[in-house]
Amino acid sequence: MTRAHILIVDDDQALLEALPETLRLRMEDLEVDASDSAREALSRIAEAEHDAFVVDIKMPDMDGLELLAEIKKVRPYTPTILITGHGDHDLAVEALRLGAYDYVTKPIDREYFVSCLNRAIECHRLARDVATTRLELLRHTEELEACIQERTVELREALHREQIARRELDETHRRLEELSQQRDMFVSMVAHDLATPLTSIRGYAEMLGRRGMQPERQERARALIVSETDRLAHLARDLAAAAQVISGQFQIRTVACDLAEIAREQVDLARARTTQHTIELDAPPSLPIDCDRHRLSQVLSNLLTNAVKYAPGGEIRVQLQADEEQAYLTVSDHGPGIPPDLAESVFEPGRRIPQPPTDDSPDGGGFGLHIARGIVEAHGGRIWVESGSDQGASFRVSLPLRSPSESVASAHATDARG
Repeated sequence: MTRAHILIVDDDQALLEALPETLRLRMEDLEVDASDSAREALSRIAEAEHDAFVVDIKMPDMDGLELLAEIKKVRPYTPTILITGHGDHDLAVEALRLGAYDYVTKPIDREYFVSCLNRAIECHRLARDVATTRLELLRHTEELEACIQERTVELREALHREQIARRELDETHRRLEELSQQRDMFVSMVAHDLATPLTSIRGYAEMLGRRGMQPERQERARALIVSETDRLAHLARDLAAAAQVISGQFQIRTVACDLAEIAREQVDLARARTTQHTIELDAPPSLPIDCDRHRLSQVLSNLLTNAVKYAPGGEIRVQLQADEEQAYLTVSDHGPGIPPDLAESVFEPGRRIPQPPTDDSPDGGGFGLHIARGIVEAHGGRIWVESGSDQGASFRVSLPLRSPSESVASAHATDARG
């Protein structure tokens, strides 16, 4: 246990000398300070902490009650014992009312005084321990609150991450279901689209095996077998390209090209395939662009094939334009048009435009527009249709123009793959 430290304040020099000696004889580990002036005692009280104060109630410069009031301002939790004269009962009661711990009367009863002082010191130490414990509890409470706050933030962040992961998982599951449905549909379409030409080839092949068949019928059967074989080859290419688009593995090889030259070539080929349409080209002499020439030719070929197939006749217009960043390609016809609610679905794999074709050519596999969109998006572009029922259809394509940095990067990528 640490040494107890008290301060005795009394203007009686004889008491100041005798009382400390009496206390030291009766109490162990006690340090006693003494002061004969209330004002000088206040300086000591402010400078050092004591376990108890012993104050005479009657002093010339400041009486004990006044000193008690000042002590309560500076050391409100340190007990103060007042020494009163015989017959000062009213002053003693007033002292207790003002917060004194106890009082002793002169002549001082040494045993009672020592007992009272011991209780005061013990009370102060208990109060100090309680205050220390309270501060520790307060500190622990603050630490606990901070820990709870931190854990709450961590829990909220964990819940947020879980929600994000759950959404991503749901989206992945939805995408897997969608891909599974596309796969089933793709397999069904492959089986259907391969069955028709194979059946025709088998039938005409059996016809050629018959004896006595007229030469003109043999020639027609042979020509139809060749036609159906070409149709199978074209369908196989479309199926392979569509499979790559659906699986997200579609690749292009970009080089410096002239989009106007590609358009002229495809328009000339389309003109050779129809006698019922007038195909006009509105394009600048040259339009440089970084692209996969073969794939972009396929886009324009598919758009022209659709226009020829679904428009009963009349003009088909191909238009090329450009601004500072984009090249724009438009293929317009005067066919029956596409309802607005189907403007997006016509790009889905296997989806055929819901009008009967106007010529006698066999239906395609329904992959042309889907492949066209895959090629355009692989170039960083966009394809869409503007149409309405009985208003014709305009398929529009936007593609980023060639830039020097992109040209260098694409050339390096092409060299690396080649």
